[in-house]
Amino acid sequence: MNRLVKAAAVVALALGFVGLNPATTDARAPHGVLPDLPVKNTPSSGDTDRAKTAYAAAAKAFERRRYPRALKRAEEAFDAVPNASTALIRATVLEAMADNPRETFEAFLLASDLAPTDAERALIDAGLKEHGAALGYGWATVSSAPVRAAKRIAGQEFAGRRTIGLRPGAHRLEVVLDGYRQQAVEVVVDRAGQGVTETVELAKVTATGWPRPVNVEPVDDNDTLGWALVGVGGGLVAAGVVMQVLAADASDVADSFAKPRDDFGDAVRRQRYDSAVGEMETLDTVGYVLYGLGAASAVTGVILLVSGDDVTSSSDTVQVRVGPSARGFSASVVGRF
Repeated sequence: MNRLVKAAAVVALALGFVGLNPATTDARAPHGVLPDLPVKNTPSSGDTDRAKTAYAAAAKAFERRRYPRALKRAEEAFDAVPNASTALIRATVLEAMADNPRETFEAFLLASDLAPTDAERALIDAGLKEHGAALGYGWATVSSAPVRAAKRIAGQEFAGRRTIGLRPGAHRLEVVLDGYRQQAVEVVVDRAGQGVTETVELAKVTATGWPRPVNVEPVDDNDTLGWALVGVGGGLVAAGVVMQVLAADASDVADSFAKPRDDFGDAVRRQRYDSAVGEMETLDTVGYVLYGLGAASAVTGVILLVSGDDVTSSSDTVQVRVGPSARGFSASVVGRF
């Protein structure tokens, strides 16, 4: 069994050498923290009255340290009129209860996105700083011009101006809007408990007149893929060689238990013999499988490398033209692929 463990490690090392280690290719950065915004509705006079009553009751229960009741009434106020004031009292109650630091952090993030006053903003930033530091998060207030552009950062997608919790480090922010050039910037949070602001301005895409043709040389990715497959094939063949060596070791062990021995009883000797034979056969099979995969990968890579030159040499230059049309602008391609 130890040999099988070592064999698995060798295969992982070989694949990692050529960039295919499963332990690293599936890694994912932690997502940002982004609470859901409430549905935007114009509150009725009845909603406003209910919110005021629940807000006052929450404040009174909070002063008496009856936090569960205060939380219930704060949530009633928020449900009736979801704004920065009702979100902030809910966050303040959660902070006092100290039961769920992440929920408290999310509550302050939500309050930050509901147009708080300057006084409310100061309380929100203090809450984000304290609870973000405790959780290992900072935060970023992200906006754009135009503000309606779609944004993607740390696995979260949203539109408009939002405040998102982020781990310390650099995060790629992508901003997209039809009719504008896509932008990508880096948002850096230096440490937990720190906030940053990032506003991205998008440039409009315009087309006026007929520009000069743009020559686009055909792109051939065969060389890149070919060399990659050759490298993978070499790594797999090397791993196959290791499997064969380990299989030979297992065969030697089996031979040592094939005949009666003075230091082992017959039952124990037979058990160890069968175990060594099974291990040898497994390693031998794995070795041949790796040989086959490696050879197939290498041969495919060589074919791509050889055919890549022919494809490139037989392609003509392609011209792309962009100009006005009845629907705004159009693109045309001139040339042979």
